Amino acid sequence: MGKISKLLFGLLFTSLICGCTASRVFRPRQINVQGDFLHKTTNISFPINWERFKRESITVFNKDSTNVGVSYLFNNPNQDIKFTIYIYPTENGIEHRIRDEYFNCLQAIATVSNQLINTTPKHVRVSKDGYKVLGLSGVISNENLRTVLVLFECGKYFLKYRISSNNIDTSVLSDVSNKLIGKFSPIDIVKKQPLIQGSTINISPGITTDSSCLEAILAAVFAKSKWVYENVDSLEKCSGFPSLYFEEQRVTVDTMLNRWGKLKHNKTRFDKFFDDLTDIRNSGFLNEFICDQYEGTLLLPDNIKLDLENYEIWKRRTNPTVRLVGQYYYLIGYENSYKNNK
Repeated sequence: MGKISKLLFGLLFTSLICGCTASRVFRPRQINVQGDFLHKTTNISFPINWERFKRESITVFNKDSTNVGVSYLFNNPNQDIKFTIYIYPTENGIEHRIRDEYFNCLQAIATVSNQLINTTPKHVRVSKDGYKVLGLSGVISNENLRTVLVLFECGKYFLKYRISSNNIDTSVLSDVSNKLIGKFSPIDIVKKQPLIQGSTINISPGITTDSSCLEAILAAVFAKSKWVYENVDSLEKCSGFPSLYFEEQRVTVDTMLNRWGKLKHNKTRFDKFFDDLTDIRNSGFLNEFICDQYEGTLLLPDNIKLDLENYEIWKRRTNPTVRLVGQYYYLIGYENSYKNNK
């Protein structure tokens, strides 16, 4: 658990290879810029030279140049280091988008390299001027190349760093990553393109036909919203609806199951979903199951210890089919930020 060792074939490869979720019609093109290149909607500036690196290329992925990738190269006889910074607009403010985009980015690397990827997601926290951003990172090792991927959701934009080197010393790449966060900061983007807070709730149409299921789902929605309101700083929420906290997901599932258990309901097609989750909770492996479903991307508090060895034995024996990720009965987000875009 926590290892990504598969290709995620259900994703949209065309947009992923470009490192974007934007236009799939526009043909990417390189542009020539004398002097600093300014990404106008975020005000991030890319100089010709930075630290030991020289700007190598600027690629535009959409018509209005809001989706860009800027590459830098440091070259010497013993070591090559290259990094590309991608800034690109998001399509919505829905929860889980950073997790989904992180795996999209991994899939893009796997598709281009035609190799399986094994990496453990790590969390990256950035604080500046009262703002807080929580991102995901991973280290991908090929035969003669090591790549560090770092992704942040920054309000209406994603910011991604891809740093590669033929030097297998991870500390070298980590040092570059830390400097990039300082120079091309996700918080500077959040300040320019924040999300407007005020939750919007999207309920799957089938849920509304069953009053008992709807009541349980709404209980989960309100529990999640309450946890986020009470535990996440408002300036952190400017970057996106929080979805990487384990306690948030656990209290949501518990509240939903508690409400379901108190309801009188006829047998419906939703019974199996709730009954299977209840069985998992009764088994004592709900914590492990939640972390497994989110593939190691949740931030686990220090007081929670997972029994992964026995969980894997239990999972092989029971083969649970219920899902928390990918088959959503509801989604919460800050969609008011996108009303003028539709």
